[in-house]
Amino acid sequence: MFRRLFGRGGPAEGTPTSEGTGIDAREAARRALMAYHRRTSHGFGRYAAGPMDLDWANQPAPFRRWAGAEVLALAHFAQDPAEAGREAGPGSTPPPTYGVLFGAPPLRPAPLGLESLARFLFDGASLSAAKSYGDARWFLRVPPSSGNLHPTELHLVLPPLDGGGRGSVAHYDPREHILERRALLDAERTEALFGRAAPGSFYVGLSAIAWREAWKYGERAFRYVQHDTGHMLACLDVAAALSGWDTSLEDCLGAQTLSALLGLSGQDGPEAELPQVLLGVRPAGADVAPVPADGPAPAFVGLPTPLSAEHIEWDAVELAERLSRAPDGGVREAGPPAPLPPEGGAAAQSEAALALRTLVRRRRSALGYDRRGSLQAQTWFDGLERLVPRPGRRPFALWPHTPRVHPVFFVHAVVGLEPGIYLLGRSDGARERLAPAFAAAGARGPALWEPVPGAPRSLPLWCLARGDVRSLAAELACGQAIAGDGVYAAALLGELGSALDALGPPGYRRLHWEAGLVGQAMYLGAEAQGLVGTGIGCFFDGETSRALGLVGERLVSIYHFAVGHAVHDGRLETGAPYAEPVAPV
Repeated sequence: MFRRLFGRGGPAEGTPTSEGTGIDAREAARRALMAYHRRTSHGFGRYAAGPMDLDWANQPAPFRRWAGAEVLALAHFAQDPAEAGREAGPGSTPPPTYGVLFGAPPLRPAPLGLESLARFLFDGASLSAAKSYGDARWFLRVPPSSGNLHPTELHLVLPPLDGGGRGSVAHYDPREHILERRALLDAERTEALFGRAAPGSFYVGLSAIAWREAWKYGERAFRYVQHDTGHMLACLDVAAALSGWDTSLEDCLGAQTLSALLGLSGQDGPEAELPQVLLGVRPAGADVAPVPADGPAPAFVGLPTPLSAEHIEWDAVELAERLSRAPDGGVREAGPPAPLPPEGGAAAQSEAALALRTLVRRRRSALGYDRRGSLQAQTWFDGLERLVPRPGRRPFALWPHTPRVHPVFFVHAVVGLEPGIYLLGRSDGARERLAPAFAAAGARGPALWEPVPGAPRSLPLWCLARGDVRSLAAELACGQAIAGDGVYAAALLGELGSALDALGPPGYRRLHWEAGLVGQAMYLGAEAQGLVGTGIGCFFDGETSRALGLVGERLVSIYHFAVGHAVHDGRLETGAPYAEPVAPV
């Protein structure tokens, strides 16, 4: 059973049509997506359409199984990497460090097999903790998700692993840490997919169930689904680095082709699981092989388990999903991607030497911050350097498009730096492209565009305004104190017009994916500096633009973030999410 809601404006608002207008379908879709973005923007006294209250009886199940599929058990590993390192003793191989993401030599590639796949999935997508409060118990995962809802599902397209001649397609269930094999590929399809690929290559297909987000967030849910995809891409790239593998975004397949490859064709309704993108994984240094766009469809087995008894369908979410799908042939940038910024500085050695798996598994979202906390300016600069997508820097090396997401920081307590508003440009020529958007006077007057004292010359960082911005940051984040109590907060600005012009309607998704990549890098960077980050999906869109002096819609706020010294709730208990014995490290 489900109810269909149009939300504010009715079904006609934002519905694309080119009939009698003299515009083509691509331009009609572009305009409709811009209308969706405006429609789902929060403002003072007006929030995007959503449920009046939360129907807890119909909260979507956080994990999906494919009933009838063959189950492949996966090895479990140490759930506390720091403890595992202590147990290994002297003379053992040191654990992979944070530095492998930005400049350290890559690890020796692990041979592909069920055990290395288990390690990859454990590092990139598994449960990371069990939380409890009274009788309530829930799980956290390595990838973050707004409201811990996790709309993203993973499907692996694998070459033969047992010496046979047939590849397979399998779904990953993080609750049980298992694979569910849904199809065997025939020899022709196996050869087409892997015959030209480097040995040890495979693919991860990402799909999304928008209902998991829409249950709580209504029309704005589509945005959060895309953020989630970006976070997952970053987590998988970090997991690949831990196994000595590289990744690449295979943006060459259309949504229909990818749906057929993953066994998702024909799904509809509120619980439909729809394709997002394919991630290629291969041994470090191996060449990228082309992915064939068609081939014989395998016979899939398994039925997806239901998530809720009743639903509400939000037409705006369905419209945005349909309009932004990748067309046949995939998504290609109109014109060459903008060059990356010139080479900058290296990461601080003290942080680069930290055990990467420890950072990955202890990552949490903060619930509150201690306003007394601070951070040294040089440490902050080191962290910002890792957000700039220079050659070989992970997770941004997987991104095939022009970087179009640029954080604006509301700095509260960086020692040696005046409080105020600062902008980090993440692509070459960012200032020249972005400055015209800052044409109006913001909350603290016109943008200053001043160099930042003490910052490395190679860091593309500018001061836009000076002064205490704690109250402003909290006000823009829907009044959430966490944005004003930390060391700093950020509004991630996206070049919306540029993304739609260069990538077409699918650019709307990809702009949010990129924001998720940046957000995940900020999460890990905060952990490396002894801080805790938190993504903020509720913010006042238009008010953020006005506070910064932005004009038009070429540059818009698409994600907020905060970092600080976390205040921990002693009432919550934390335990291991898996009870099974761990495998050797």
